[in-house]
Amino acid sequence: MKSKILNTIFTILKKKKCVLGNILIIFIMFFIKKYNFPSTTLKYFTIFIFLLSLIIIILIINKYYTFLQSIYKDIQIEIKNITWPKKKDTLNTTFIIILISILISMVLWGLDNIIFYLISFITSIKY
Repeated sequence: MKSKILNTIFTILKKKKCVLGNILIIFIMFFIKKYNFPSTTLKYFTIFIFLLSLIIIILIINKYYTFLQSIYKDIQIEIKNITWPKKKDTLNTTFIIILISILISMVLWGLDNIIFYLISFITSIKY
């Protein structure tokens, strides 16, 4: 379903550039009327920048259409290959990680106490 929608959008972008451009110009004119710009120069400059960026985006989509389509199909194939772990496996892994974390923290706490007592013993000796 999604790939059909994506294909129709790309097809419309490839074939109906003029119609899309006219719709965008009407949209921009509505935008300019709704939000009053301080000067007409700024209005036309905004329209020019917006249309220029839109044309660049359409050209990039047209140039890399097959490349983007192949990437989209590869992503769909990879998503179908994902296997999610079961709830039991996830819980077992979680408990193992919790146990290992507790053990490592206890070992590090013990080593820290030993090193602390050794250093305090060494520094308390007077020559």
